[in-house]
Amino acid sequence: QNLPTSSLGQFQFRHLAGGTYYVAIVSAAISPIFAIAGPQRSRETAETDLTYPVTYYGDTGDPQGASPIVLTEGSSVQIQVTMRPAPNIHVPIPGNRSGSGTWSPQLFVRGPGGVRIGVSTAVTSAVDNTAWLSGIAAGHYLAQLQFVPPGRTSGAIFEEVDLADGVPLALPNRASMIKVSGQVVFEGGANPSNPFQIVLFDHTDGYGIPGQVGSDGAVTFTDSTFSPGLYSVQLARPDFYLRSISVRGARKVGDRIELLEGSSAAITITAAPAGNLCKLDGFAFRDGKPVAGAMVLLIPKDLDSTALFRRDQSDSDGSFTMAAIPAGRYTLVGIDDDGRGLVYKDRAVIEPYLAEGQTIEVPLRSKEPVKVAVRPRIQ
Repeated sequence: QNLPTSSLGQFQFRHLAGGTYYVAIVSAAISPIFAIAGPQRSRETAETDLTYPVTYYGDTGDPQGASPIVLTEGSSVQIQVTMRPAPNIHVPIPGNRSGSGTWSPQLFVRGPGGVRIGVSTAVTSAVDNTAWLSGIAAGHYLAQLQFVPPGRTSGAIFEEVDLADGVPLALPNRASMIKVSGQVVFEGGANPSNPFQIVLFDHTDGYGIPGQVGSDGAVTFTDSTFSPGLYSVQLARPDFYLRSISVRGARKVGDRIELLEGSSAAITITAAPAGNLCKLDGFAFRDGKPVAGAMVLLIPKDLDSTALFRRDQSDSDGSFTMAAIPAGRYTLVGIDDDGRGLVYKDRAVIEPYLAEGQTIEVPLRSKEPVKVAVRPRIQ
């Protein structure tokens, strides 16, 4: 949740579920002195040209040192965060006087657990019309850099950057930015009449880039260029599921796509109606008796297709149910002790269980519940 503080610096989060939380305070970026005086600041000006870095509960700017807040049902906690000023740095943005376009930066820091937190910044112009980024303290940031050609829009690229006063912002080589085109093929000709979107999810930065699917299936992404890295494709429609993906100018890594530096990638996505998905009912047994609390896994033939894994825990009568299963060949495995902590999508971890698993074709020809033998967990 995001909340503004009052004029007294007070804030209150309401209706939180029980759990562990962290609080980060982000100040607004204000740099009026620099906007007037330019980069040549006097000593007196520098002493008052200050900002407040992102500060976590625990009075620290280090996310690893942030103090967790544990809430239980019906509880309330009162906290105080002390923010300390730091010198306000001024970072020149190269290339902004070029007629070819400008770079527009947005800064983030990574909070506890890698959560991305936006940082307020100010972009000001000096007397020579060069652009400067300010309102921040020196340090390490994640920069979302968008290149804006004259009269057009462009995509964004993420870069890890270390910022210091007077040191130009390190800009990426535009040749490394990747152009991506997409095409959606609707299985069985089930092209929906209402709007359809897909999302390319960046596993490096946790950043989802949406794409609008036209009536001809062509995808127009909100960002026209992408950073190198691993991406997964998600359909923003519950009535369709992703049947398959093929790529040109990129590399498939299981059910993900690796975009390579300096390339142009074309992605073809086959989407099928969710009504074609199957359901699997069954019972977990050991020595002829039902087993409660067993982990039951449905494992696809291609172990790298981790999105096709299905998991359930057997009930007190040994029964289990799995839904939203695409048709295909799978291995059904039952594992004792509910598989707690088992990294079952790791090929090296799950392969030893496959030899004693049961191969099935989904959908089943019979309507009878399937039976799976529960095996001891391999330590």
